[in-house]
Amino acid sequence: ADWDDDAMEAIAYSNHPSRDALTARLEARFSGWRDISALDDDAAARLIREDRIDVLFHLSGHTSAHRFQLLAARPAPPTTPVPGSLPRPGGG
Repeated sequence: ADWDDDAMEAIAYSNHPSRDALTARLEARFSGWRDISALDDDAAARLIREDRIDVLFHLSGHTSAHRFQLLAARPAPPTTPVPGSLPRPGGG
């Protein structure tokens, strides 16, 4: 989907340390890309709060890469799980 970059900034928080062609395509669609794969939940929550995120969408679903403890910390006012999930980089 397209949006007005002057009206909204989209920042992605990647929880997978691998990078591939899908990662590059997704990263190009965002205003900012933060790799949080090496951060613990408290540090990741602090980073999200510092970025002053208005809405946080959780796309990992019930995969091995989920960050449910991070979401429980409520790092953004509404934290919204999204049914299903995106394919993870590396095809896993």
